[in-house]
Amino acid sequence: MKTRNWTAEKRVVVLAVACLIFLTALFVLPFHSEAEEENAKIYRKITKEEAEKLLKELGLFPKLKENNIAGETSIIFRIGGYNVGLLLLDCTRADKVTCAELHLRSYFNTEKEPGDKTLLRVNEWNKKKRWLKSFMNDDGGVGLATNLDIRGGVTKQTIENFIRDFPLMLNAFVKNF
Repeated sequence: MKTRNWTAEKRVVVLAVACLIFLTALFVLPFHSEAEEENAKIYRKITKEEAEKLLKELGLFPKLKENNIAGETSIIFRIGGYNVGLLLLDCTRADKVTCAELHLRSYFNTEKEPGDKTLLRVNEWNKKKRWLKSFMNDDGGVGLATNLDIRGGVTKQTIENFIRDFPLMLNAFVKNF
């Protein structure tokens, strides 16, 4: 059997490389930025403060509207040229109020045609689209709404995408009306 004949220099190089790998693993890998940790956080419930903070981080200017007519908390903001309401639904109170569902909605006035034709268009939209629902309000205007249920757990990125994508859906909706 052949034995390795390591010179002192080879041993020093191997030891230095091993130490470098060890130190890298020891000091670099455990450190995560706060942003990485926040993005990795799984939301199963969200507070109004967390929702407001998230909207601000997206460059939006939320206005909190506590306890609207239905007793829900809503946050109003503009995105993509549209007024949008973010309602926090299915809320429970322990030490603080947390909610398990996010609901985005926006309303439009439609004075182009009589209510019956608008209702037909709303129904046609609802037949073709998933994840969105259009509706007529009591004043004859139309609205578009979508929900994100976070009970099963979602990342911050999922919530951000939900909010960011809504104006794209609104654009398609407005073109239809």
